Amino acid sequence: MALDVSRLSVPDALVALRSFPRRYREVLRSFEGDDNIEAMARRIGPRGTSAIDDTYDTVRTLELLGQSLQQVLVHDGPVLHAGTLDPAERVWPEAPDEPIDSLLQQLTAAATRLADAVDRVGAEEWTRSATLTGSDRKVTALDLLREAVRTGSDNLRAAEADLADARR
Repeated sequence: MALDVSRLSVPDALVALRSFPRRYREVLRSFEGDDNIEAMARRIGPRGTSAIDDTYDTVRTLELLGQSLQQVLVHDGPVLHAGTLDPAERVWPEAPDEPIDSLLQQLTAAATRLADAVDRVGAEEWTRSATLTGSDRKVTALDLLREAVRTGSDNLRAAEADLADARR
């Protein structure tokens, strides 16, 4: 079940973004000293993803939403890809075959960039909007921020579940 972010405030979202690197590290490094952690993190769980896939999706989504937020704040009435708010429309290449620590560094960089950008947004700018491709649906800067937190949180729970399945 997806996290309900409909009432999430900007300060709370900022705290969540800044906590993701630590929280993902705790989950993906929960087997410290276990030589099989890399293999377990890549094992596909019942939902069809692995902990690596979930983390990679978070990295790519935070990057997408950071770019989208910039478009909304800089341009009047931009048009954004439907995947900005619809996870089913997001198509990423396969997660790279690299160590967990490299992926965690990418996550830290993406979350920090987005959090730093959020820090610079004035209160009056959160209502600026864009339109999603293929629809007349409007999306605000605040909607983008909330989607970043929802994705990060949901994927973190999925990574935990995938690793729990891999342990069995």
